[in-house]
Amino acid sequence: MSSDPLWQGFRAGEAIAEAIGGFFRTIWAIISAIFSGSHLRSLPKGREYRETRDLYKNVETLFAKTPLGQGHQNDFAVNLVFEAFERAGREPYWELMTPFVDTTVNLMVEEGLWSLPQVDWERSWGLEEGVELRKFLRAEERFFANYDRYMDIWREKLIRIYEGMLGYFPEAITRRDVQEGNTPFTATIIDLVNDAPEVIERLLATIWDKDVVDAGLYEATRERFQHNALVASGIAPRSEGATSRSITLPTKARWDTPSDLIANYLRGTAFEGLP
Repeated sequence: MSSDPLWQGFRAGEAIAEAIGGFFRTIWAIISAIFSGSHLRSLPKGREYRETRDLYKNVETLFAKTPLGQGHQNDFAVNLVFEAFERAGREPYWELMTPFVDTTVNLMVEEGLWSLPQVDWERSWGLEEGVELRKFLRAEERFFANYDRYMDIWREKLIRIYEGMLGYFPEAITRRDVQEGNTPFTATIIDLVNDAPEVIERLLATIWDKDVVDAGLYEATRERFQHNALVASGIAPRSEGATSRSITLPTKARWDTPSDLIANYLRGTAFEGLP
């Protein structure tokens, strides 16, 4: 497949993917910014510091043994999207595949599958910073120590999400239509599907599948979906347990346009960017 022009075309976008990966490599700086302040006590370079550094080294070793850690992130993303198109019986042309590949890369970055964060081991840490980093590293350790099992779930769920979306994509829209902009809408993939509320609702449901939740996968995405759904339902996120109001699902929402549904249910997630 490496000689296929489509595949080679994606290679040209590798620099963009690396830029996205750069976001994840700076996660330590983001954590630092969130928890910076004179009120925080610096974490001394004692036992917890050594344990955290050992944990990082173990995660680094585990990650390096995986195909992702050996530089095959792009291959993984493209192959995943190819399989989704194949299962859906859709022609895998680049104009339609690109947003799905971009979303896959964004999810890999968000889930810590693209690269590990660069940590400045010489600086002083706040206690909360250490807690956040260790929490992240333990999740990474669990995933990469059981790579085949967890990656199979992670990959299969995303393929099913894409396959489901493509199943709602009008058969009448051809490759030339997309290339030339001859489509009813041009803003997002969701604009092109036949039943946007149902597509979005199925997406939310899949991320909440029991095996996904039990494995602790897509946690950041799931938390954001829950927050969005509460807000869209007029429920203050922090008062969820103190109200009798129920969450309004996309198929019951008052918004009619796909753009409104995306803004209210997919905001702040990688799926919002399906352009």
